[in-house]
Amino acid sequence: MTSSGLAALAAVSLLAAAQAGQVPTVKSGVEVIAVDVEVVGRDGEPIAGLRPADFEVRLDGRPRRVVSADFIRYGTTGAAAAPVVTPGATPPAARRLYLIAVDEHSFRQGSAMAAMKAASGFIDKLRPDDLVGLHAYPTGTAHVDFTTDHALVKSALGKIVGLFDPPRSEFHMSLSEIIDINASDGQVFAKVVARECPPGDMFCPEEVRSEALMLASFLEMQIAQSLGGLRGLIEGLAAVPERKTVVLVSGGLMANDRVGGRPDASGLTMAVGREALRANVNLYVLHMDTSFQDAFSSGQSPRLDTLFRDSSVSAQGLEMVAGAGGGAVMRVQAGTLDSSFARVLKETSAHYVLGVAVEEADRNGKAHGISVRYKKRGATLRSRSLVLIPRPGAAVADPEPEPSDEMPAEPPQPPLAKPGAKTPPLEAILRSAAMYLDAYEKQASAIVSEETYLQQAPQPGPQTPAVSRELRSDMLIVPEARVGWIGFRDVFEVDGTPVHNRTERLTNLFLHPLPDTMAQARRIVVEGSRLNLRSDIHRTINTPMMALRFLRFVDQRRSKFTLDGLQEVDGVSAAVVRFEEKLKPRMIESDDDAAAKGTFWIEPGTGRVLKTELLFDTGEKSTRLRVRVRVGYAAYPALETWVPVTMDEEYRLGKGALAVEGHATYANFRKFRVETNINIKDRIPVP
Repeated sequence: MTSSGLAALAAVSLLAAAQAGQVPTVKSGVEVIAVDVEVVGRDGEPIAGLRPADFEVRLDGRPRRVVSADFIRYGTTGAAAAPVVTPGATPPAARRLYLIAVDEHSFRQGSAMAAMKAASGFIDKLRPDDLVGLHAYPTGTAHVDFTTDHALVKSALGKIVGLFDPPRSEFHMSLSEIIDINASDGQVFAKVVARECPPGDMFCPEEVRSEALMLASFLEMQIAQSLGGLRGLIEGLAAVPERKTVVLVSGGLMANDRVGGRPDASGLTMAVGREALRANVNLYVLHMDTSFQDAFSSGQSPRLDTLFRDSSVSAQGLEMVAGAGGGAVMRVQAGTLDSSFARVLKETSAHYVLGVAVEEADRNGKAHGISVRYKKRGATLRSRSLVLIPRPGAAVADPEPEPSDEMPAEPPQPPLAKPGAKTPPLEAILRSAAMYLDAYEKQASAIVSEETYLQQAPQPGPQTPAVSRELRSDMLIVPEARVGWIGFRDVFEVDGTPVHNRTERLTNLFLHPLPDTMAQARRIVVEGSRLNLRSDIHRTINTPMMALRFLRFVDQRRSKFTLDGLQEVDGVSAAVVRFEEKLKPRMIESDDDAAAKGTFWIEPGTGRVLKTELLFDTGEKSTRLRVRVRVGYAAYPALETWVPVTMDEEYRLGKGALAVEGHATYANFRKFRVETNINIKDRIPVP
C-alpha cells in the first residue's frame, strides 16, 4: 500500500488515543481490557444472550476472569442507525470497517469478472455508513481507501482483471509432480520420464529434472509476489486500531504438501498470517476454486491421476494464511460466491465486547497471547490472538527508537526477574519465540556486523603449538523462506593480510546466480567457509543464527521440545528449552541423516533468545564428527531484537580428540554499507 494510502487509512481512526494492536483499559474497581469476539452458530447467525460465565479467557496460558459480556448488533442496509447495544456496554465505534483484498495473480480473466461481480453485490448489502476499502495486489492498480462512497469502490472493482499466468511445461508436469520430483521422489520421476521421454534418449531425464527445478523457482516467485503484496497491505492496517474485517478473495495460493518438496514459501505464508494477528484483523478468505474447470479448458489433457491433489495444493497456502491469522477459509465453487459473501455479512452483523480482568503483571506494555473459548458446543468463536496492554499511566505505546548506525559502548541490560518467578508453559514460550523470530527476519536482514574469528587446530605432540588463523569478515545474515537464514562471510582479511579477488568473488556469487535458489544458498555458504582451518572437516553450520531455524513456526513441528526450568543469563531469568530433531529430511545435511539437538535460553515474556547451543553428531568410529556451537546475544537498542555478539565452537573427531575450535566476536553493527562496487539491493533476491 502506498504511503498516502496508509495516511488515509489512519485518518478514519475512530479511537484516536489507541495504538495499533493496543486494547483499551477501563477502571471499574478492577482493571479490565475490552476484547471483541464473534460467536456464530452453524448457519452463521450470531448467538445472542450469552453471559460472562459462558466464556473462558486465558492470557499467556493463564486464566483471567470475564467480568462483562456486551452484545452489539448492527442494523442492515437502509438508513444508517446506531448499533444496538445491551445495557451497560461501552459505546462502540459507530460503523464497521471492511477491506476487500483481491489477489490478481490467482485469477484467470473470466474468473476475476465473476468474483468482482459478487464483491459488488456484497457492497450493495452494507449499511450506508459502513466504511469499505479495496486493494488489488500485488500491482495495486485498483486501490480505494476506507470510504462511505460505496459507488466509488464498486467502480474500482471493474478495473481488476485476472493476471494468472500458468507456467508452461514441455513435459506436461502437474503441480503434484513438480513437488514430488523436487522432493527426490524417484518413483514419480521415473513415471514422468517413462511418459514423456523417447526410449533411448539419454538427455531427456536430466531435462525433466531441470524443468521441475525451473518451474518450482517460477512458482515460488509468483507466490512471493502475491504474499509480498498481501503482507504490505496487512502491515499498513496495523495503523488502524479499530476492529476491521478483511475479505480476501483469491483463486488459490499454492503451498508445498510434503517435506523437501518445492515450490515452498511456507515460512513467508505463515508470516503473513501472523501479521494479520498483530494487526487485529478479522480475516475471511474466500477461495474461488476453479481448478477443475481450468483443467478441462486449458487445451491440454488434464492429469487425472493428480487432479484432486493439485486442487488441494492450490488451496493449502490460503489455509495456512487463515490458520496462522486466526481466520476462516470458505471454499467457493462456481456460482456460489454470492452466498459466501452473504455469510461474511451475517457473521459480522454482531459481536461481543468482553471485559476481561487483568493483573498488574499483565500491564507491561508488551504483547500477550490471548485465547477465548465458548464453553458450549455447536458454535464457532472468532477472536484476536494477541493483545497489547499499556503500562499503568501510559495512554499509548512507547515509540519505537529511530534506527542508528552506532553501537553503544555499554548496551542497557534488561531487568532482573522477580524472585520466585514461575516457569510459563512450554507452548507459550515456543509461541513467543517464534513470533520474536518472525520480527527478527525483517530486522536482522538489514544489519551487517564485523566478525573477528579466531580458529585453532591442535597439532600432534605436546610441544607442538596449535595452528591458528584469524579471519576478519563482514557477516551478513540473509533471510530465506526455506532455510530461515543464510550466513555469508565476506572475508576481507586473513591473519592481517587483505584477501585478493574479493570483488570478483562477490560478483560471481550475486550477479550470476544459479537458477536453483537452494543451490545458490549452498554456494554462498560454501564460499564463506573456504578459508576455514582443516579443509578435511566440512564446516558450513558455523554461522551464529543457525540454531534459530529450529524455533521458527513452520519448523517447530520437526523437533521434540522439553522445558528444563529457569536459569539466569547475564542477570536475566531465562527458560531453558532443549530440543531434538525428529523428522526427515534433516535441517542439516549429512551422509547418515544425523539429527541435530541443542538448547535455547529464552526470555519467557518476550520470546527473546538470549543464548543457543547446537549439537551435531555424525559418522561412526574413526569418521565420527561431533560439533558444538554456542552463541551469546546482547541488546542493540536500535533494533527490537538482540544480536549475536559471541560464537564458540568445537569439532571433535573419532573418540573425542579436539580437531578445531573457534571463537568469534561481533561488533560494529550497522546498516549494510559494505564498500564494494556492487549495490547490495542488486545482490539479494527479495523473498
